[in-house]
Amino acid sequence: MAKVIAGSILLLTASILFIGNYLIGAIIANGQGISSTETLAWILTGSMQEYIPYPHYLSIVTFIAGVALLVWGLVEDTMLKTKAKPPA
Repeated sequence: MAKVIAGSILLLTASILFIGNYLIGAIIANGQGISSTETLAWILTGSMQEYIPYPHYLSIVTFIAGVALLVWGLVEDTMLKTKAKPPA
């Protein structure tokens, strides 16, 4: 059960990292008074690397680790439940 919870927390972390990158970029673009898509693209690719290095890579790694832990925990729980059942 602990692996399932840890996997869920990692999936939540991955979504926060992914969404947070765009949210921070939008806040920075709005703070500069410019709301064009080219400026937002420049902020996301250029200046955001100073604040959070490789945000997409971090979110992908945490997503994969979260899914792996979630599946591992679910398989382990299923194996324990089928092992505990008496034969029919």
